Amino acid sequence: MQSSGPPYLPMFESVFVVLANGEKVKVTELDRQVAQKIEETEKVLQHNDRVEWALQFFKKALIEQLLWKVENERRYFKIRFKSFPAKGQPELQHQLQELADVDITPFQEYDPDSPEAALESPYSGFFTIDEINKHLGYFLKFAEAYSETDPDNDIARYVFKRQDKFGEIVSIFRRSEIKLKRKNR
Repeated sequence: MQSSGPPYLPMFESVFVVLANGEKVKVTELDRQVAQKIEETEKVLQHNDRVEWALQFFKKALIEQLLWKVENERRYFKIRFKSFPAKGQPELQHQLQELADVDITPFQEYDPDSPEAALESPYSGFFTIDEINKHLGYFLKFAEAYSETDPDNDIARYVFKRQDKFGEIVSIFRRSEIKLKRKNR
């Protein structure tokens, strides 16, 4: 497993707020937990395709969070960095547009074991990545538990590419979980 430094942290080094005085404040300077969440994701999801896929959701949620903060908590920047944020934030807007196909809006996922419990996708960056790690981590551990009886199960061999909805992955994995449980009764 690779460290989060070289392959993953640079995805977030380009996320910054431009201050009115011209300085740039990287998201990793705004919150040191960003690097920690990247490392957690790497540990939980283990494979590059999964980690990169999950981190695009995290990045989009962080950008949206920063844009909200720039508009609604301008004094925070003035107090902490001695300058208000610049208007517009074109670089953040551009990055957000590049992630337009990454869907972090709410969704409902049917759980046959608990129909009244619906999974709702998150909005804030940390909540987003925590939920992805929690749910996908559960399914990956589940698949690992069945690796002796079905080493090539659907969850273990699933390849993450350009899937743009977290709910789709959860639904696919839920169906695979049900299939494995039935197969191993």
